[in-house]
Amino acid sequence: MSEPHIAGHGPDDERALIMTPFGRDSSIAAGILADAGVRAAICSSLADLVAELDAGAGCVVIAQEAVETADINPLFTWIDGQPSWSDLPIIIITEHGGGPQGSRKALRLMAALGNVTFLERPFRPLTFLSAVQSALRSRRRQLQARMYVAKIEQTGAELLAAEERLRLATEAADIGWWDVEDGLGELFWPPRVKAMFGISADAPVTMDDFFKGLHPDDRDRVSAVYIRAADPARRELYDVEYRTIGKEDGIVRWVAAKGRGVFDETGRCKRVIGTAIDITERKLAQEQRLARQQEDAELRDQFIAVLGHDLRNPLASVAAGTQVLVRHPERASEIAAHMERSIFRMSELIENVLDFARGRLGGGFVAVRDGEKPLEPVLRQVIDELRNIHPGRDIKVDIDLQEPVECDRQRIGQLLSNLLGNAIVHGAPDRPIRVRARAGSRTFELSVENSGDPIEPAALEKLFQPFFRGKDRGNRGGLGLGLYICSEIARAHGGVINVTSEGRMTCFTLRMPTRAQ
Repeated sequence: MSEPHIAGHGPDDERALIMTPFGRDSSIAAGILADAGVRAAICSSLADLVAELDAGAGCVVIAQEAVETADINPLFTWIDGQPSWSDLPIIIITEHGGGPQGSRKALRLMAALGNVTFLERPFRPLTFLSAVQSALRSRRRQLQARMYVAKIEQTGAELLAAEERLRLATEAADIGWWDVEDGLGELFWPPRVKAMFGISADAPVTMDDFFKGLHPDDRDRVSAVYIRAADPARRELYDVEYRTIGKEDGIVRWVAAKGRGVFDETGRCKRVIGTAIDITERKLAQEQRLARQQEDAELRDQFIAVLGHDLRNPLASVAAGTQVLVRHPERASEIAAHMERSIFRMSELIENVLDFARGRLGGGFVAVRDGEKPLEPVLRQVIDELRNIHPGRDIKVDIDLQEPVECDRQRIGQLLSNLLGNAIVHGAPDRPIRVRARAGSRTFELSVENSGDPIEPAALEKLFQPFFRGKDRGNRGGLGLGLYICSEIARAHGGVINVTSEGRMTCFTLRMPTRAQ
């Protein structure tokens, strides 16, 4: 047997099925209904009746003797299989006194079939018609209820689907929902919002947790915006960004929240609902970007000021030398040496400026590492060049490279030149400068040590920043880029430069892997 008819409300759902197999009861009953405009179908057997029920019916009219002489189990099965909204009306025509008051069989039928009305013979046509029409009205109400239930189920399914889509969308966008009953009453936070306040997912929360979780500098402002959103007289949009301090972890986070008050017909705030997003990463990125922009602006100003001043000095020295040379040609050797030092100094300044531009505006320093050619000749060449320029300075050298060093030899030479030049400028002129280089199986170390006044602790922190020259070093030449370039060269080789300055001794040390990693 197929399932009971549950299709859309159609004509067959309002017809009467008649099964009175003996005599002319079926045709008489059908005629009475036809005269009243009620559709009816006569069933010759119980099997026909069940088949017609599957097609649709508003009620069943059946003679008691028909169910007593046939296997009625298929009808019981159909009745039991009705959906929850259906309770098919059944009219049983009995002999006089055959109703439930005088027949145990009738009682059993009523219990088994459910929605049963007994109609005793003989009955008036109007009584029969009234019973059928009453049954059909009952069936119509059931069909209407079925449609309402179907609509409710459809709406519920659509709401569930919409809720699921919204949940997936909010999860994908890292959005958390929040809801406050009566504006300042019971608070609902899902785990995502609790996490923004540093609260465990299973911990209870109250409005007190919200207000206390706000950063002290933001609390008054956010509280005022929230109160205006819940105020029936204001009903403003709750749209704020604020910091939180985690209740359990103490972490500072940034949150962007939006919401609105929901008010009843009397104006009372029923709830405030909204969304919250963790924007900590975005805020940190903004702060870093602003800091970098400010730093770049400061560097640009320093660059222009220092460049304009320091490049003029060697140029002025060369210009003065040419004038002296014209007036005193006998001093040519002395003046030429002086001019050569100025030209070397100017070349060094220009090279440092170019390196700074490459590091800050380009892709940073790139080390072309090569371990085939020895590094020691490059180091000694740099030392000899500076000895020639500063013949009065004592530079002691201790180089022992047991292993080949995979490095950019030109850059390492530049690093040594900057460190050694720094020691010559700032070290005690009557004390030796010591250069030491070692290469083991894993680490290459290069250090430059000089005697003299120690570097102040405050200056040590800024020593490798571009254009930093210290309060007493501005008149000693240089752009303040040498040590910055050294640190960038070290970083390009996967290494680091450390400085110690204690007592009367200052030492800069480069440590980097002997081989490229």
